[in-house]
Amino acid sequence: MKQIGLIYRSALLSVSLLFVACTPENGGYVDNAPPADPGPPVYGGQLRVALEGETNNWLPGRGNHVAPAALTVAMALFDPLVRLDHEGQFRPYLAESVTPNESYDQWTVRLRPGVVFHDGTPLDADAIKWNFDNLHKRQGSVTFGSIRDIDRVEVIDELTVVYHLTQTVVPFPDMLTRAVGWPVSPTAVQQYGEEAGLYPVGTGPFKLVSWRRDDRLVLERNEQYWREGLPYLDGITFRPLPDEDARVASLISGDMDAIQTLRQHIVDRLRRMSDIHLHPVCCAA
Repeated sequence: MKQIGLIYRSALLSVSLLFVACTPENGGYVDNAPPADPGPPVYGGQLRVALEGETNNWLPGRGNHVAPAALTVAMALFDPLVRLDHEGQFRPYLAESVTPNESYDQWTVRLRPGVVFHDGTPLDADAIKWNFDNLHKRQGSVTFGSIRDIDRVEVIDELTVVYHLTQTVVPFPDMLTRAVGWPVSPTAVQQYGEEAGLYPVGTGPFKLVSWRRDDRLVLERNEQYWREGLPYLDGITFRPLPDEDARVASLISGDMDAIQTLRQHIVDRLRRMSDIHLHPVCCAA
């Protein structure tokens, strides 16, 4: 189960519950006690996940990545500049540091050195400014309204930018946990043009293999991932199954290894089943 927890490292940002089916050793699920520690994680394997729905575009600033299904996939493809830790505190992630001035209307972001996008191009200050100017601070962007207090991004050096705000914003780091803080490769976006949303190129633990809309999205391990030793899985296949009964059936039949649900009665139903062993592995507060 530790493998899966690594994939859904930002699950607290969603409101979904993911259930994973495992082979029972004693006849199935008995109570709500957590499973015994399986020991250290191992490398390899594929995970098949059934989601509540599909998204229209995987490019931050263009696609709707607020829905739990889209957020689950996005967190495998993209890393945020800032993330929430298990205690709900903002922590630099792709950023090495995030520092305000005394009036909290300028925030200096220093990037981690050596991080590259899936296409091998560097995550640097120019990439951050390009993302802000071309994907977010433009009319028609789905993130435009959420960053209305950010006036501009200034490049200071190769790994440092300053966000200039129009007013004091103390919780500014929260903006960088969401789509505006998920950098994508400027090179890839310019290469694919209007079809860039079909070929997302981020810095996340997994990279795109193929996407057939309304069928499946296949990802593989990012061998250049900046977090040494991660991820553990070889790949993930996400399938949109909007029908709740079909999603549950896919788990029971073994077609899917994990499903996403928002409905408490489905959670209760799965917990009461005796023919498969089910573990809830992530849920929101």
